[in-house]
Amino acid sequence: DDMLDDINSRYPAAAVCLAQFWPHVNSSDPNNVCVPPAYTRTGYKVFGEILEDLNSLDEPGGAIRQSANAFRSEYFRRYAELWPNFTRAFANIRASMQEGDVFVSYADISKIEDMPHYRALQQLTSELSPLRDAGKDSPHWLSNCMLMDVVVDIAEFEHRQEVSSRARALLSMVTSAPELMQRLRAETKDARQARWMLEIAEDLKAYFDNTLALLPVVANPEQSYALAASWFGGRRLASQRATLENSGKAQEPGTEDPYAKAKKELENITASFMTNGRNPMLALLPGILDFIAQGITVQAAKVVQAAWENEVLGSAAALYRQDDVTALYGDKGVVQTFVDTHLRPFLTRSGKNLSAASWDSIVFPFTKDGLNVLSQAEIIAAQPPEDTYYVQLRSQPTLVNVDARERVDSTTLTLQCEDKEYSLVNRNYPRDEKFQYTVKKCGTATLEIDFPSFTLTRVYETFADFLKEFQYGTRNFSQKDFEDAEGVMKAAGVKSVNVRILPDGVSSVLQKEGGTPPTLPDRITYVW
Repeated sequence: DDMLDDINSRYPAAAVCLAQFWPHVNSSDPNNVCVPPAYTRTGYKVFGEILEDLNSLDEPGGAIRQSANAFRSEYFRRYAELWPNFTRAFANIRASMQEGDVFVSYADISKIEDMPHYRALQQLTSELSPLRDAGKDSPHWLSNCMLMDVVVDIAEFEHRQEVSSRARALLSMVTSAPELMQRLRAETKDARQARWMLEIAEDLKAYFDNTLALLPVVANPEQSYALAASWFGGRRLASQRATLENSGKAQEPGTEDPYAKAKKELENITASFMTNGRNPMLALLPGILDFIAQGITVQAAKVVQAAWENEVLGSAAALYRQDDVTALYGDKGVVQTFVDTHLRPFLTRSGKNLSAASWDSIVFPFTKDGLNVLSQAEIIAAQPPEDTYYVQLRSQPTLVNVDARERVDSTTLTLQCEDKEYSLVNRNYPRDEKFQYTVKKCGTATLEIDFPSFTLTRVYETFADFLKEFQYGTRNFSQKDFEDAEGVMKAAGVKSVNVRILPDGVSSVLQKEGGTPPTLPDRITYVW
C-alpha cells in the first residue's frame, strides 16, 4: 500500500476522473469518481519497474518473489475492479445532475471524437492495456474489450472515411490503415470472427453517423421540440403502425428519424457483444444516444417555458382577470388550451395527478409547481365552477339559556338577490326553505332574531359566509357577538342564543367561494 500511495503522490496527473470529461462535475465533487494514478497505464509502468527490482533481489521461488507475485495478483485484481466501476459511474452521470442541466455545449461537437463517451472509450482501452500482462489474473472480460476496441476504431475509421459498404471498408483499411488491419488479424481467431467484427463495426459506424446527424436537431429548438414530442408522447409507433397497416408495407416501425435508427443499431451492437460475454466498455455506448436525447429534451423544455411565459403568463386572463377561474382554468381557459397545444406529449398520469412523461430513461424536466398547477387546472376544467346553486335550509326553533327572562319569537334569514328576496322564517317550529343562490346576482345575507322587546341582527357579506358559519347546523351566539345589543341582552337575561339552521348542498358553494384558484408559477420546467 505504501508503494501504491507513493505512485499516487508522484503522478497525480495520471488519475482518470469524471471531471475530465464532464464540465458540470467539479474536481472536489463527491460524484467525481476517479481511478487512482497507480491503477493507470502510467502507474502500471512504475509498478512493473518496482516489481522487477524486487524480483532481482531474490532467486526463483524465494520468499521475496512469492510476496511480489501475490502483490502482483492483488494489484491486477484491484485494477480489474476499478475500471468497470468507473464505466458504470460514467454511464450513470445523469444521476449527479440537476433537473434540466446540460451535459456540455453541443455547439462544440462537430465530430465523433468530440463526444465525451467516445473520448472515454479511447481512454478506457488505453488504460486497460496493462491487463494484457496479467496472465492467469486477467479478467474474463478483457478479450471482449480488446475486440470492442478494434471494432470502435474500425467504425470510427469508416465514419471518418465515409465508407458506404463493408467491401469498401476493407479496401480502405488495406490501403489507408494497414495497422488497423493488422490489429483486426491479431485480435481475431479466424475469418468468421473477423466478419462478425466487421458487421458490428458497420452497425457502430451507422450509430455514430446517426447520433451526429442529431446534433443539428439539438441546435434548433423547434426541431428539438418536435422530435421530443414524438418520443415522449409515444405517438411515433402508433402513427407508424397505422401507416404500415394502410400501406401494407412490411417495414419495421421506428426507422424514420436518426434517433430511431441509432437506437436500432445500438440494440444490434449490444446484442452482439452481450452474446460474447460481459464487456464493461459496452456501458458507455448507450450514453452517446442519451447524451443527445438529453440535449434535445432541454431544448424542448426551453420551448415549453418560453411558450408558457408568452401564452399563459402574458395572457389577458393572467394579467387582468386573475380571479376569473373559468378564463384561467376552464376547459377553454388559457391553461387547458396551453396543455392541449404544447404539453400533451410530455404528460402522463400518476393516479389522479399529472406527472412527467419519460423518453427511455429521461424524464421531462417539469417543476413540481408546474405539475401541481396543471393537475389542479385539469380538475377545475373537468368540474367547472357553477353560477347557480340550490341550497336546502332546514331550521329548528332557536334556543336561549334557561334562566333568560325573554324567549325568541322568530328567527329570520334573508338573502337579497337582484331578482328576488329569499327568506326563511322560523316561528318556533321546524321550517324548511330552498334558496337559489347565484353568485353574481346575490348580495348580503341577514339573520334576525326577534325577542319581544328587541331584535338581534347579524349581517353576512355573502351567503357563502353564512354557510361557512352554519355548515354544521348550529351556531351558539353570546352577548359579545351582538355588541350593539349587549345592554338589552343583559337586561333580558339572555346570555346565549343557539340558532339551528342546517344547510344541505353547501359543499359546492364553499368550494367555489373558499377555494382559491392555484397560482400560476413563473417556471414550469427546469431550464436556465
